Amino acid sequence: MKEKNFKNYLEKNNNLSESTLFLREYGYQLINKFVNLDEKINEFKKLDEPDEEMEELLQDWVNHLVKNPPKNKSLVPIVLKQYANAVNAYLKYHRFRIDIKNLKFPKQLQEEKYPITIEEIQRIFKPAKWIKQGYYLCLISTGARPREILGLKKDDVEWVGDKYKALIPATLTKKGLSRTVFFSKECNPFLNQIMKQDRIDLFPHNENLHEAVSNEGRVFREYCTKAGLNEKHNTTGNYKINLYSFRRFFFTRALDLLKNDIAHAMVGHGAYLQVYQSRTGQQKKELWDEVEPEILVFDQSKKEQKIRDLEIALKHNKQLEERMGEAEKRLNEFAEKESDLVKAFKLLKKGYATLEGVTDSEVHLKFTDKAVEK
Repeated sequence: MKEKNFKNYLEKNNNLSESTLFLREYGYQLINKFVNLDEKINEFKKLDEPDEEMEELLQDWVNHLVKNPPKNKSLVPIVLKQYANAVNAYLKYHRFRIDIKNLKFPKQLQEEKYPITIEEIQRIFKPAKWIKQGYYLCLISTGARPREILGLKKDDVEWVGDKYKALIPATLTKKGLSRTVFFSKECNPFLNQIMKQDRIDLFPHNENLHEAVSNEGRVFREYCTKAGLNEKHNTTGNYKINLYSFRRFFFTRALDLLKNDIAHAMVGHGAYLQVYQSRTGQQKKELWDEVEPEILVFDQSKKEQKIRDLEIALKHNKQLEERMGEAEKRLNEFAEKESDLVKAFKLLKKGYATLEGVTDSEVHLKFTDKAVEK
């Protein structure tokens, strides 16, 4: 029987996703900076109540991370729980039974999301390298997560008519569900060159994708610093603008134009994907085509043309309303005249009421004859 240690634990679980394995390794490294975990495991196994002792140790470690976060960056509660769960998975391997729900974590604080503007995006692009500009445009035009675009292979991308599309593999998505995305025409010059380059990956990156995404975040922060866009939230201390700002930029505009469930599906929210995936390739492309004018960073011609079209349509509607108002006015005037004429005929007929068998037409003739006589 193999010795129970972290190396053998990873080998036993090598079928897990890359991100899950990375999280468990990182969690193990973090707690070992606080205490020698394997020594404590062997020590607590000899006690009458090992689970209680281990749970208390985990709580002490969580409290330590809150006060002394790695890299001096505050950790939100959800991340702390991820680290605790990662370590707990290793403890289960050693037959410990710890309920993470029993641990106390800081209260989750929710900051209002900052809406990045076109002008701010353009400022970030100025110091960015050419390949990074292409990467950012792909994020903006698809609403995809940084990992989902960075992990694409060239084989995942193909040309369809006037733009590129990509099938994001299930292994890259948060919910394990693949989906099709389309890149805006603004991405074409970048992707044309990238597709010619001699490599398998769409964008160059480290072998470890999780580390590669973290590195992209650091590079993006450098560009934001040069652009003077490093403002932070007062409560959490997190930056208002980050790589996920591009995702929110796309999602907000898709929500304005499309049905709620379609917009959610386009950015990969699992509960809505079935609505999107049941559509044909052409139907999917039409959705992206509709959103495209609103997400262009540099080519504003389509947006300006759309505004002009709307102005023309509004002018036409106003003219139509004026014509309809005029027509309604004339109809009312005609109705009033018709009403007066009917009253006149009724009064005239009443004057001939003693004449049996007189019709409306005869009354009209007699009315006309009298008028002639006068």
